[in-house]
Amino acid sequence: MPTTNKDEIPNPLFTDLWMPWVTANAYAGDPNSTVRHLCVRRQAIREYSWAVPSNSAISACIRACHGRPLLELGSGTGYWARLLSEHGVRVTAVESDLSAGGAFSPHFPAAVQGDALKYLSENEGCPGQVLFLCWPKNAGPWLGAYQGDTVVWVGETDGCTWRMPAAGWTVVDRVPLPTWGLVHDFLLVYKRQNKRQGAEDRGSKVTKQMINLRLSMSPRLPVWVPFVSVSELCN
Repeated sequence: MPTTNKDEIPNPLFTDLWMPWVTANAYAGDPNSTVRHLCVRRQAIREYSWAVPSNSAISACIRACHGRPLLELGSGTGYWARLLSEHGVRVTAVESDLSAGGAFSPHFPAAVQGDALKYLSENEGCPGQVLFLCWPKNAGPWLGAYQGDTVVWVGETDGCTWRMPAAGWTVVDRVPLPTWGLVHDFLLVYKRQNKRQGAEDRGSKVTKQMINLRLSMSPRLPVWVPFVSVSELCN
């Protein structure tokens, strides 16, 4: 049985690479700090993962699953999958490529080697699983085929990572992750909106825009703001 004691589960990316780099104060005026930072981060990506897991991030994943299994697409070396599995989460990892050095998923050998979109298609979109995406390149087709209601996304909210679309999804949890220099990673948990909720959100947005428009107009001019119902916005 996997242990749930966080202190007993090794996280060498955090303890052996990231923490020493932070402790060394890499940007404290050292002219070689940028080069050292790039070398350490490349090692982290090659041997472990693009993003550094923390205890708070793992806890957020467990909360998001709430007993449901988790599906990681594009799992890379399987590092996050291993950590989550050792914390008691039922994990299925899918990866199409070999890791650096020619090994397949060295941290999570149980990973499925194959195409993620094909896996979703063969499993009816995996409606009962939580979808996990860590630094995805282009997960739009995966998200379109996914039939579940919860996505855990890891990456840069203002960087080069593929980002979740705002339409149809609501952020319900947000956890900052250990960062490398100017790379600011977050873990975000998204819930799928139902049709009524999405319509209400669009109606609220348009109403706010109308109010702002009215306030910006001169009070000496006649102002008319039409009423727009939610049902009209959806037609």
